[in-house]
Amino acid sequence: MSDYPNGPQSNLKFILIPLGIGLVIFLGLGGAMLYLKGGSRTSKYNKAINDYNSGNYAAAAQQFEALGDYMDSKKRAVESTAKMHYTNGKYAFETGDYDKAVQEYEAAGDFEDAKERLTDAQNALHYNKGVSLSRSGDVDGSIEEFKKANGSYDSDIKLFELYVIKGDKELDNKAFDKAMEYYKTAGTYMDSAEQIRKCYYFMGEDAESNNKLDDAVSYYVEAGNYKDAPEKIKAIYYNAGLDALSRNETDKAADYLRIAADYKDAASKGKEAFYLKGVSRLKAKDFENASAFFGLAGTYKNAKELSYVSDAEQALIEGNVSQAVSLYSKVSKKTKLSGFDIQGRKKHASLRLAIDKIHGIYYQNTYDIYVQKTWYTGGIGRYKKWYFSSMYYHIAAAPNVIVNYDVNPDGTFNIYGSATFVKFVNYAETQNGLKIAEPKYNFRFNKVKKFPTTIKLASGTTLKYKSGVFTLTYAKNSKSGSGRIKNRSTTRYKK
Repeated sequence: MSDYPNGPQSNLKFILIPLGIGLVIFLGLGGAMLYLKGGSRTSKYNKAINDYNSGNYAAAAQQFEALGDYMDSKKRAVESTAKMHYTNGKYAFETGDYDKAVQEYEAAGDFEDAKERLTDAQNALHYNKGVSLSRSGDVDGSIEEFKKANGSYDSDIKLFELYVIKGDKELDNKAFDKAMEYYKTAGTYMDSAEQIRKCYYFMGEDAESNNKLDDAVSYYVEAGNYKDAPEKIKAIYYNAGLDALSRNETDKAADYLRIAADYKDAASKGKEAFYLKGVSRLKAKDFENASAFFGLAGTYKNAKELSYVSDAEQALIEGNVSQAVSLYSKVSKKTKLSGFDIQGRKKHASLRLAIDKIHGIYYQNTYDIYVQKTWYTGGIGRYKKWYFSSMYYHIAAAPNVIVNYDVNPDGTFNIYGSATFVKFVNYAETQNGLKIAEPKYNFRFNKVKKFPTTIKLASGTTLKYKSGVFTLTYAKNSKSGSGRIKNRSTTRYKK
């Protein structure tokens, strides 16, 4: 028999009990873990949201990507990534890291105004490169970068300055065409008018140094008021004027010195040239221009009197004879000019005025023409017995005298005209015994120096002029036996 009737006591309960407890714990923990494992995606999503809202876009993007298809995580992952690059780009731009800003804005794509900010960053990047290249002396490279800056900041000013630098360099080398090209290009960015005038100025100096004076003047004119360009022009014309005067080329001298204006003694030299040119024009019978140049000559020598002469001759050409005489009256009797007979022309004007007053149409002062017959019978002396018989004739149109004249180049006159009158040719003591004729005589005098006061028209017919009246005499009394016929033999004509 054993000491332990029931046999030795078993340890199984000591084993099963802990195992049961452990199983319960295990099952509880496993359930908890499964619970926790199923709820962590929401937690991660919420955490990602919190990170995004707090500005931690990189972490948010990473977490949203890890969540995969959970809710709108894919969309939020893209947005967080874009926001991250956008924010990084903004920070880089603000701190001057434009390369980084460009990269980040490019990565941000269409997010908000990333494209506009990308353009700004690119412009800033090119501008900074342009500044850097300019400082290093790379003008061409700097120009290209500033062009890409698209007018941002003061890039247009920088481009203007760089093109001016290039133009100035070509100007120093006298490569004027290239210099002008650069200055005009600079003008697309700012007003380059001053630089263009500068180029013309130096072109003028170069032309002047090579004695191409016409070109020099043209360039100085284009230079406008740049430096002393106006004075350069005056100096050229002044020297040209003096040179022309020395060669007795008065026309050129007058023109040049007039342009020189107030340069040195151009005014006084100009008066001399104007005077000489006026003399030249007067002798050439260009009276209008002669008067103008004498006017410019002012008080030089007898310019004033010669201007009167020029104006008087112009008045004669225009037919204003009285004005010509009036102008010549201001010219001294002592005024003379070789090659132009001033005093002879003065007399000519007076004579022409006299002839001008005479020319025209003169009419007979009556339309009644009469004849008277007288005879005597018996007696001697005072014892003679006279008898009279008269008849008259009335004409419809009054006879006239017409006087015209031409002026010859040598100052003489051609005077011509005609005279008509009525005369008796027969007398009979009948009712219709009065017979008349109406003759017309022409006259002409060539190259006369004064008006002829007596003109013989035909045998026994004479025309005389005095004090505005023409008197024509055409017959003498005729005698027949114991009687005689008395004709109206004298006719008077007035205007």
